[in-house]
Amino acid sequence: MNLFFKNIKDMAYSKNNLFHYMFDYGTFFARSSAGSDGDFEALYIPKVEKVYKIVNFLYLLDEKERRAIRDLDEIKKDKKEISQKKWENIIEKEKENLLKIKGIKEAVLLNDNDRKFIFEQEEDKNHGVYECLKRKALFCITHDSNLRNPDAPIVLKLGKKVIFPAVSFHEIKRPSVVSSSPWLEVHNYLIKKFKNVDQYDATILVGFDLE
Repeated sequence: MNLFFKNIKDMAYSKNNLFHYMFDYGTFFARSSAGSDGDFEALYIPKVEKVYKIVNFLYLLDEKERRAIRDLDEIKKDKKEISQKKWENIIEKEKENLLKIKGIKEAVLLNDNDRKFIFEQEEDKNHGVYECLKRKALFCITHDSNLRNPDAPIVLKLGKKVIFPAVSFHEIKRPSVVSSSPWLEVHNYLIKKFKNVDQYDATILVGFDLE
């Protein structure tokens, strides 16, 4: 099927089992503004994260800019270093977007010291957290039980092997957006950054690139 860029409401990708991670493929899907009948889903896509980045880059262009691209190498040439002011504007905008989501109470941008602590203390099998650490921007959010269900399964099991994968976060329309719940020790470290915390609140890491 076809789905025009102008009709895309949001998009994401998922890796839903261990084979997806082992062989680097997954599912790409885009929701249509026309409703579920027009949604697009492509299964077994090799290098699905790269495909997502390309489609998302094209989606953010206007129609004239999109039509002018004839080769994928042109996408690489168009990338420019983001200025400090633009970075700050993006961070503020996405923080506002996070706080609009039902169930999310607070959002904090993590710094290099936070990343170092998470990297050193997180469980090895929590692959999603390590994926979040690779992103340029990394938020930690607190939420209560009103937050929606995850975009994809948060636990994968094959035989005795269990991992916790990265999961997309469809409300953030930025390249390579992923989310994951940290392990208890990391959660206890992060929760101290927030003012309005209930004992039943949970934390989630949300990471994304800027271009």
